[in-house]
Amino acid sequence: MTTPQINGESHTLLITHVAQQAIATTDVLEIAAIPADMKLLDAVIDTEGAGEANLTLGIMSGKPNDSDPARTSGSEVFNAVPAGTEARAALVALANIARSPGNRSLGLRASAAIPIGAKIHLRLTYGAQPTHNAT
Repeated sequence: MTTPQINGESHTLLITHVAQQAIATTDVLEIAAIPADMKLLDAVIDTEGAGEANLTLGIMSGKPNDSDPARTSGSEVFNAVPAGTEARAALVALANIARSPGNRSLGLRASAAIPIGAKIHLRLTYGAQPTHNAT
């Protein structure tokens, strides 16, 4: 299988998270990952049935899949975008996210509770960063 690490190609991943329990304002949902040595090239988010929440998506602290409740999440990708409205990450925001030699998690936070059954759709495109401009 061709991977972006080998051929410098981009890959797109479509994630749909269906809330099996309500997502509280204090929760950080580990929704996706950026693979090691990859650069996030594009991100689009939309929801169904998520109410009036504003959504924030960014790099999580700690290691992927770590269950430490003290993990936090930034706002590097999206900051307070309204649920129910398709939003695309700004190019400047994506350009400012440095690549990393290790896998990193993306965490989602909401400004209001998201009810059971709500759907969060996230489309991510990532690829290898040229070595002459590695950030």
